[in-house]
Amino acid sequence: MVDLGGLDSLTNADKILFANNASLVDLGGAPQIVQVGKAQAAGNPKLDQASVDAWIAGLAPAVPCFEAVNTDLCGCLVVSE
Repeated sequence: MVDLGGLDSLTNADKILFANNASLVDLGGAPQIVQVGKAQAAGNPKLDQASVDAWIAGLAPAVPCFEAVNTDLCGCLVVSE
């Protein structure tokens, strides 16, 4: 997986976790998403901060917390290879 392609109908999420995606290079591909309560990322070596910042800037309101840490996977939309 290189982006969020295939999530075209996703509009909002309470939590999203981007985890262990060796090929994830950006967060494009979910054009309808406008609101996320909390997002976390861990283990995405090709995902740079500029891509994360651009994705957050497109949300309304901006995600209050975006962490790059390992986390419990329960209760999240998990985007992982």
